[in-house]
Amino acid sequence: MPKYSFIVPVYNSGPYLEPCVSSLLAQTCQDFEILLIDDGSTDGSGAVCDQLAETDGRIRVFHKKNGGAASARNYGIDRAEGEYLLFIDGDDTIEPNTLHSVESAGTSDLVIFGMAFDYYDSKSMLLRTEKLSTRHRGCKKADFFTGHFTELFEDNALSSACNKVFPAKKLRGSGLRFREDMTLYEDLEFVLRYFAMVETFDCVAIPLYHYRIDAESFGHKRVHSLPALQNNLSQLAETLLSMEPRPEGAADLAANLYLQLLLRHLLAEKYRKTELNGVYGYCRDPQLCRALELGAVLNPQERRLLEMIESGDGARLVNWINKKKTEIFLKRTAKKVLKLLGLRR
Repeated sequence: MPKYSFIVPVYNSGPYLEPCVSSLLAQTCQDFEILLIDDGSTDGSGAVCDQLAETDGRIRVFHKKNGGAASARNYGIDRAEGEYLLFIDGDDTIEPNTLHSVESAGTSDLVIFGMAFDYYDSKSMLLRTEKLSTRHRGCKKADFFTGHFTELFEDNALSSACNKVFPAKKLRGSGLRFREDMTLYEDLEFVLRYFAMVETFDCVAIPLYHYRIDAESFGHKRVHSLPALQNNLSQLAETLLSMEPRPEGAADLAANLYLQLLLRHLLAEKYRKTELNGVYGYCRDPQLCRALELGAVLNPQERRLLEMIESGDGARLVNWINKKKTEIFLKRTAKKVLKLLGLRR
């Protein structure tokens, strides 16, 4: 039985899949298996998975109907043979010393390590890398999570399942799985439920995971459907606000996410003052109301947005959003001009 299982959901991963698998095979610790879960790819990625499996006996391939990343991960959890599980997206890579660094951390209920966010342009040229690791190091007890929740969230120690190592026995014994009806923040929701079972966890303050980002489209996905946003956030907030004991800052985070994503949605869409019923309904969501009742702290922009919505003054809200759009357009235009003049990279 291998010590580690890499579970890799694959959906139309194209040219990124081979570098992903190569980074796994390059580990300095070689006691692992790789599960490639072809989630109904239509670009030939499934065939690439089969070809890769022929090169190394530790690679196992599974083909299934498309169900999303959560579905593919759950499929992998049920079939992995390793003692510990790591989730790797099919277009990402990890450092060759990842498993070695994890081995040095100890044997707690969870190991968390840092991430590097690699931004690429449309020609797959690396533009920049932003590294983020938890400010905390070493083994921590469960009450540390409750008391330092906001810091852990800000350091990206909670939002992703990809920068973590999970004991397979604990996951299987609890029956914990990713929610397949969520398409936004499903990682965070899963990690929060897992933390309810954690007695100790280790923080490795090294960016070992490389998350690939298309710089031109980053930040514009999954905000167009307001009902979908509300559904995802409602499920996340229900989990977050129901935790016992409730982490410090949980209500703040829930309310902040509701209002920040609402603002992104309003900036991405066009609304008339007579078309805001969905927006009003979104702000009456029971979980958002619960977070506010628990004393959630809002920043000035979030407070202003909520006040305008609660006032029911549609014309005022639309004018404010249009002003924001103009400000953003002018800033982007200025950046482009400076770049053309060679005054900004």
